[in-house]
Amino acid sequence: MEKDPVTQRSLEYVVDGLVNDTHGRIDRDEIAKVVDEAYEEIAAQASLISYIPILTQRHAREMIEARHLDTVDPPSDFTRVLVCGPTNSGRTQCAAALMRFYAPGHVKVVSAGDVAAGEIKPVVNRYLRERGVQLTDYPKQIRPEFLNAADHVVVLGGGADELNIPAGKDVEVWDGSRLADLNDDDSRAAIRDIDLKVRAFLERVLPGVELPPTVFNH
Repeated sequence: MEKDPVTQRSLEYVVDGLVNDTHGRIDRDEIAKVVDEAYEEIAAQASLISYIPILTQRHAREMIEARHLDTVDPPSDFTRVLVCGPTNSGRTQCAAALMRFYAPGHVKVVSAGDVAAGEIKPVVNRYLRERGVQLTDYPKQIRPEFLNAADHVVVLGGGADELNIPAGKDVEVWDGSRLADLNDDDSRAAIRDIDLKVRAFLERVLPGVELPPTVFNH
């Protein structure tokens, strides 16, 4: 994709930042290639041009972390979770946000989709925000490095057999309708169902962590 001079310079700043963040342990040319790859994916579906550089930076960092776990992110007590679904524009983002909300400092969560498309419905964003839960993800595609880096893979909507999940990974499949296909009341109900599944999942994979109370009235 052709880049104008301003965009090109913005991406160079992204590369500079990631080189600094990785303390020179990863070759700059490799980082530049990852940034270009992240930019192509983000620019193809971003609705607001002004957000492209920061989303590119976040996406490139997730890709680099997944590819270089020992280099970028030394071993820690974090449990790595990949939440994936068809589009990464609804249930997967909600689940990821709730996992981070209930278990801060204990999980690193990446959400992704078979395709990166669509936008979060306003009612979904508002329903979570009213309870202090912020949606901070953005649509992005499932990548092999995300699957390889995850300790646990949560698949929303089926299709787990088609993901080529590496052997030995802990996998959960959650059923449910796409939020985009539901009316507002049913969307809220679906989010409450996701909340129950998130809490059950976290209680299973983080048995020594006491979760805060649910933000919903179940």
